[in-house]
Amino acid sequence: MTADDPALGRPAAFALMAAAVAALLGMPALAQPAGETEPMHVIRTEPGDTLIGLGRRLLRDPSRWPELARVNRLRDPDLIATGAELRIPLRLMHTDPVDATVVGVVGEARSAGAALAPGGAPLPEGTEIRTGADGHVTLRLVDGTLLRLRPGSQLRLEESRRVRDTTSVRTGVKLDRGRVEVDAAPAPRGLPGFRIGTPQGVLGVRGTEFRVAAQDDGTRGEVLGGVVAVDGRAGTPGQRVGAGFGTVVDPSGIVAPPVPLPAAPDTTGVLT
Repeated sequence: MTADDPALGRPAAFALMAAAVAALLGMPALAQPAGETEPMHVIRTEPGDTLIGLGRRLLRDPSRWPELARVNRLRDPDLIATGAELRIPLRLMHTDPVDATVVGVVGEARSAGAALAPGGAPLPEGTEIRTGADGHVTLRLVDGTLLRLRPGSQLRLEESRRVRDTTSVRTGVKLDRGRVEVDAAPAPRGLPGFRIGTPQGVLGVRGTEFRVAAQDDGTRGEVLGGVVAVDGRAGTPGQRVGAGFGTVVDPSGIVAPPVPLPAAPDTTGVLT
């Protein structure tokens, strides 16, 4: 994709973003979006609860129950007050895979070498989707997030899960190349939101509309509503990008500061 490619609809912004990246190659990227804390599930302890017992019931690996003592700052893990709030990191909890669904297909789109079927066809975690030169695919994830994959794209369903015994879900995809429009479902504060990875970085949201393009020359993102946390892979600070702004992540994983997107063209008087 070149700087004047209209694929994302705002070519002038990309030129500004590319210039910002060139001027700020020393900017860092984050491992976790700024201002976010680790997502937790909170329970109230009952008579007879122990960390070992809770670990057996709730954790993927019961042997990691000592982490519950650390997270909750329990000096004596053998003593848990009845009715106390106990925080459990969602990353430690049991999860169950849930299929994504195909909402619509136009043109050529394939998965595992076969043509992709529209009309609610299930897509398990790990599915890779490729669209042809005329291919458009709309997917719905377990949390209600809609993905609109554009022509010449390759996307993988990295994570599509419910956290057992909770109302939480975990959703994430990897866009290896091409373009996707995202209408992310809102995630309550303190719970994980939707994430999309590219070869250069990761974009994380809790409910917003944005566009992503991934090519060899970098990842480009436009935020249409809400806020997107953009992380690179270079181990340096990332950026929080608000509505009406965009950014790029260069091939080395450096995230440029957000720049305003140009105003939508005035279509007054244009015949349709």
